[in-house]
Amino acid sequence: MQYDKNNVRDMMFVNWCKRLIKLEKMCHHFHLSLQSGCDATLKRMNRKYTIEEFIDIKNDLNAVTKANISVRITDDFMNAVINNEDWELSFETENGDKLVKKVSAKALFNKLAYNNWNMAEPGILFWDNIENYNLLSEDKEFKYAGVNPCAEEPLPNGGSCLLGSFNLSAYVDEYGYLDYDLFKKDVHTVVKAMNDVLDEGLPLHPLQIQRDTAEKLRQIGIGIMGVADMLIKMNINFLEEELKMMRIKKRLLKEKF
Repeated sequence: MQYDKNNVRDMMFVNWCKRLIKLEKMCHHFHLSLQSGCDATLKRMNRKYTIEEFIDIKNDLNAVTKANISVRITDDFMNAVINNEDWELSFETENGDKLVKKVSAKALFNKLAYNNWNMAEPGILFWDNIENYNLLSEDKEFKYAGVNPCAEEPLPNGGSCLLGSFNLSAYVDEYGYLDYDLFKKDVHTVVKAMNDVLDEGLPLHPLQIQRDTAEKLRQIGIGIMGVADMLIKMNINFLEEELKMMRIKKRLLKEKF
């Protein structure tokens, strides 16, 4: 792709990408993941009349090839599943007409579970948990509007995602020792660097509400990957020494930074 060196916005984007590359080079065990509306899409449906067809859509490998799909469900629905009750599906048309039908909640949930096992989609968003168990759940003015393209990060209206992951297997040395100190050091580096990336990327958001939300909420996401490879390098049997694995993860995630 060619960029116009005289176009300020083009050069801002180039500099932003350079900052991302520099960030990954600073921490060799860190992987940055960018998701934008241009290359990743999330399709979500709530109590839609066509939800059954939506759940099956990824079974056709040619139907939806560039989108993740998730289904938002509530505690009321899960209670209906537990009690083997019917669930009302509804859809309101542009003319105000309402289409309604009832289905077995358990059968619908089983369809969700089977497709997730078979095709890894759709994802399930337990929306009541998302709204009730977050750092801003007591702020009456804050409300989630949806999630990012892969659905691991709930977002408010105008929210955006800047995500990265630590490759835990890269922190294991040749003797099978997990270097907690280096991991702890890299967390500080990455948090600061990702905030710098967030600031430099602010002008690239097309809408003012996106720029305001990103600047105000400072939303970055830092996760982990490479857990299985880490255990192999540490000679830990995943099944036989599950408790030992949990102690490792607990120390990593609860380390005082």
